[in-house]
Amino acid sequence: MKRVIDGLLYDEDMSTLIFEDRDKRRKYYETAGKRFFVVYRTGEFAIKTEDSMKQILGMYDYDMYVKVFGKPQEA
Repeated sequence: MKRVIDGLLYDEDMSTLIFEDRDKRRKYYETAGKRFFVVYRTGEFAIKTEDSMKQILGMYDYDMYVKVFGKPQEA
């Protein structure tokens, strides 16, 4: 699926799947331009901020967090 949002192309096929929430049937992607979006099971798209993706990956997929954003600072 492809969508143009605010003049930018968001394309599932050209983006990297970085997290899949199977319970809620959502797929989170990162574009080549380092932007993030989610595709809902209904086919709707929504843009995600870097901060929101850090929170999602930090809670559910530490390894992908490190791959996308680098190792976090120790608390």
